[in-house]
Amino acid sequence: MGIKAMLVLEFGTSVTDDQKTKFSETLKEKKLKKIAHLSAAWKISFKDTVGSEKALKNTKSAVKAAVEASKITDYTAAVHLGEEFPEIFR
Repeated sequence: MGIKAMLVLEFGTSVTDDQKTKFSETLKEKKLKKIAHLSAAWKISFKDTVGSEKALKNTKSAVKAAVEASKITDYTAAVHLGEEFPEIFR
């Protein structure tokens, strides 16, 4: 089983809906999948050959690309790596 990453984001109040949309589009292009029912949470699964250091680097790189594409400057991101995706519940 490859490493899984969960990315959670918080945007500042100055970030527009258009910027968020562009940010999301870029993350999708980078193969991240939006987690349903959470406003700014994403997940991605890596191949067995990808270690945690590379998975973290790739996830951060995807965020950087989305930040640049959307011109967002006010955000905070957190990434969790593990062997399983977190359990999502309501």
